Amino acid sequence: MTLEPDIHDRRLSTMTAAAFYCIFSLLGALVSGFLTIAKFRSAVQCDESLLSACQIGKWFDCNTVLTSPWSIIYSIPISVYATAFYLAGLCLATWLLRSTSGQLRATRPLLLAHAWMGVLVTLPLAWYAFFSLRSFCIFCVLIYLINIVLLLSAWMMNVRGPFAG
Repeated sequence: MTLEPDIHDRRLSTMTAAAFYCIFSLLGALVSGFLTIAKFRSAVQCDESLLSACQIGKWFDCNTVLTSPWSIIYSIPISVYATAFYLAGLCLATWLLRSTSGQLRATRPLLLAHAWMGVLVTLPLAWYAFFSLRSFCIFCVLIYLINIVLLLSAWMMNVRGPFAG
C-alpha cells in the first residue's frame, strides 16, 4: 500500500488549486485596478473621496497609505504593477487548467514562484504600513490576504511543498 495519492487525485487537486488561483488572481486584479483608478483620480482630478472612503479611525486610512512615498515606483502607482502581476497569475493559472500533464510539471513551479513573489513583495509593504505609517488601507489588507491564498493554492499544486516546486 502506498501513501502517495494516485495521478488522477493529484491532477484533480492541482486543477482545484488552479481554479482557486484563477479566482483570487482575478480578485487581486480587480482590487488593484480599483486602487489604480482611485490613485489616478485623486492625483488628476484632486478627488480624494475614493481614497478617504475607507477611513476608519487612525489605523485604517487608505489616504495615508496610498499617498505615502512607497505607493509609487518610478512615477507609477504600485497598484499598476500589482494589476499586471495578478493578470499574469490569472493567465498562468488559466493555462494550467487547460494544459496537458507535461505542461503541468512546468507550470506548477512557475505559479509557486509567482505566489512567493507576491508574498515577498507585500511583506515589506505591510511592515512599512504598520511600523512607519501606523495605518493600513483596507484594500491593501485584502491584497495581503489574496497573496496568502495564492501561496496556499500554489502550495497545494506542488506535492513536494512550498519551497520545492
